[in-house]
Amino acid sequence: MGADSLDGASVWVDLTTANTLRLPCQAARYIAPTTLSSLQAALYSARIHQWPITLLGGGSNVLLPPTLHGMALRPALRHWWLERSGDDVTAYVGAGVSWHALVMALATHGLWGVENLALIPGDCGAAPVQNIGAYGVEFADVVDAVQVIDGDGNEFWLGRDECAFAYRRSRFQGSREETIIAVRLN
Repeated sequence: MGADSLDGASVWVDLTTANTLRLPCQAARYIAPTTLSSLQAALYSARIHQWPITLLGGGSNVLLPPTLHGMALRPALRHWWLERSGDDVTAYVGAGVSWHALVMALATHGLWGVENLALIPGDCGAAPVQNIGAYGVEFADVVDAVQVIDGDGNEFWLGRDECAFAYRRSRFQGSREETIIAVRLN
């Protein structure tokens, strides 16, 4: 994967390696912003140029078409940290963090509750979309809130109940209005 263009010019980037099925796909524009400001700039460019956005995570559970004419966007916000308050621990996790790597890191810190969700492929930003789950635990069981950014660049937190979680479903499926930027687990 290569460069991005936010000025309107097409760059045509090969996304074959951006999906686990390795389906051939060319995107007119691809960007993997690593900061909130660069994500906001990408969303702004897509809006003013009226490009459709295809959100990508780790590339599992996605069937890409041969050609994407808008913008392929993979939020690569890979920061995460823990906050402790007495016996309570809250994890703040960027959308681009590998889900399995996070599960292993939390276990290393002695934080339990997500271990049943180990080995699920993808990024943390994709976890709420499908409400991932395994062995009797779902993402909805461990999340406190999901941080999103809308098409106008406004960022806000949605509580667990606002995410409309159900079995392998959430409000984020098919949403073109909200991009997940972080999750808060407790």
